[in-house]
Amino acid sequence: MIQVTKQKPLSSSRNLLDLLDKTPEEMSDVELNVVSMIRANLSPVDLAWVDTNNGYVYAKHLEELNDALMKVASGEIKRLAVFMPPRHGKSELCSKYFPAWYLGCNPECRIILSSYEAGFAAEWGSKVRNLLDEYGQLFTTPIHIDPSSSAKNRWDIYNHKGGMQTTGVDKKIKDKRKKILIINK
Repeated sequence: MIQVTKQKPLSSSRNLLDLLDKTPEEMSDVELNVVSMIRANLSPVDLAWVDTNNGYVYAKHLEELNDALMKVASGEIKRLAVFMPPRHGKSELCSKYFPAWYLGCNPECRIILSSYEAGFAAEWGSKVRNLLDEYGQLFTTPIHIDPSSSAKNRWDIYNHKGGMQTTGVDKKIKDKRKKILIINK
């Protein structure tokens, strides 16, 4: 049973499901915090919901991509190639929300993100780092970015082995500890 201070207790899973159907505007601050903690742990699109305060709109193709990314996270899919036209949300989901969600749920893992140019990859690394800096406390195991290792292109999770490294495709990848490799052209 989840107790919410100064409000009626949320005594059943049905009440939690009802909360998930509400928009942020319909929730109290306490309800929004509870829903944010639940959703941040569910999937990359749910983390996007938290980040955008329910402004993240995803169509059927992004729902299917989210399902495929969840299978990558579980190990059911070993390699995933995503081909979509530009400006259809694949980079936001695959290079920002997926790595942030994955590291939030698996803080001992490492992700390498590579792109056609090192600076472009580092911008995505920066977005993931900033997302975890803002919402890392919502995960089942709250996480924080290690302040001694917080560059755009390489950063670590404080008191864990996980983190992210970014690089251009023309560079060698030296981190043998990677769990997930993302290539964003």
